[in-house]
Amino acid sequence: IGNSIPSDQPLPPPKPTAPIFIAGDSTPPDTIIKTGPANFTNLTSASFSFSSTEDDGSFLCQIDPSTSSGQADGWQSCISGVTYAGLADGVHIFKVKAKDNSGNVDQTPAAATWTVDTTPSGNALLNLIDTDSGSNNYTNSQTVNAEITNDIDAVAWLVSETQSTKPTAADAAWLTVKPTSFQLSAGDGNKKVYVWTKDSLGNVSAEGLSAQIALDMSAPVVVINTKPTNPTNLAAAQFEFSSETGSTFSCRLDPADGPADGGTGGTGAADWQTCSSPQTYAGLADGVHIFKVKAKDNSGNVDQTPAAATW
Repeated sequence: IGNSIPSDQPLPPPKPTAPIFIAGDSTPPDTIIKTGPANFTNLTSASFSFSSTEDDGSFLCQIDPSTSSGQADGWQSCISGVTYAGLADGVHIFKVKAKDNSGNVDQTPAAATWTVDTTPSGNALLNLIDTDSGSNNYTNSQTVNAEITNDIDAVAWLVSETQSTKPTAADAAWLTVKPTSFQLSAGDGNKKVYVWTKDSLGNVSAEGLSAQIALDMSAPVVVINTKPTNPTNLAAAQFEFSSETGSTFSCRLDPADGPADGGTGGTGAADWQTCSSPQTYAGLADGVHIFKVKAKDNSGNVDQTPAAATW
């Protein structure tokens, strides 16, 4: 009938349809970055959300164009929420531009610049110092001065006898005020203390360097090893004595108030004189004599019960 096609012959292909454009739209869209990384971060990945002033359309993204690959100048199709991983330390730049359904492209892409810094905070140095003597080897107090140096980038410090391994940035033990003292654990012995630092980005020092100090809160004991026979006809006397290694000694003979060691003269510091073993006295008069010796150890502890000999 008319121009009908016999049923046993294939239908002709359909006529092509021309693209649909919005007539009269020559205005490019504007692109807005809504979220992105902090200006300075130690995270090696970055995510971005963005939008356009026109609801429909598509986006092209670019990161660090000088090192990008892919489309010309590093522009690649993307969607909001795009994430980049494995970013190196240094400055990075991200750009995004919208393209509307009419083919108009934003000629002033939105951009974000930020810096990645994963370099650990410098390894701080710690010195533990006795509050009275200034010694950094020995102390007789659990509380010692803590001197921390080489921590120019630090905003937080962690000082501990037990934290020998690297702490996390979220550890509850971090102090935001630089400590100037430290409380040693109880019990005499050698104490090893570690110091860690953290910078403003949360990077923790690579190593926890340590300092050591010997805590000794026990007074030394003096032993008189040799002394005159009792009685004797000798007008001279020699004493040999000993205590813990490194101790110094004070001696006195016949204190001002006599052998009984009583009264102001008997207990006053003026009667004590620095001495060492052996200690010899000559020209002794007939009568009873008393000799006493006390020790002071490296930590500053003084023997409160001096060793004595009477003859």
